[in-house]
Amino acid sequence: MSRTLSTGDLGREIRSENDYFFKGETVPNNTTSNSNGLLIGKTQDALEIVCKVATALTVADTKAITFNIQESSDDGVADAYATIATPYTLTSSGGDLLAADTELFRYTPSRDKEIYIRVQWVSTETGESGTVDVYPAYVSR
Repeated sequence: MSRTLSTGDLGREIRSENDYFFKGETVPNNTTSNSNGLLIGKTQDALEIVCKVATALTVADTKAITFNIQESSDDGVADAYATIATPYTLTSSGGDLLAADTELFRYTPSRDKEIYIRVQWVSTETGESGTVDVYPAYVSR
């Protein structure tokens, strides 16, 4: 018996199991959290950065969370990371609860970006709870 695998069986997302910018990262407590830089720049638009809520995320009234995408030519050694995009910002009005598996953003670094890319998570939240996963995924064509 033979089985044919169609592209429809692959789904929308193809990614490496252990490549993460953040995995189960807790909301920063009124501070900034920077991921490690990954070598995903200059990939001819073949990768996108995906951010999903891993466990329900609460943001209190008037508090904010922001995700920035940053680039560097040498992982911040001589060329400091610089923000190239802010794909997601939430300033809460009355309090927000983001359910697990909620996709916060997808961002594809353009082909002219530096080779090292990292994600920066900024929070004014102090009574936070919840986690996110941020990872690169292959853009199927």
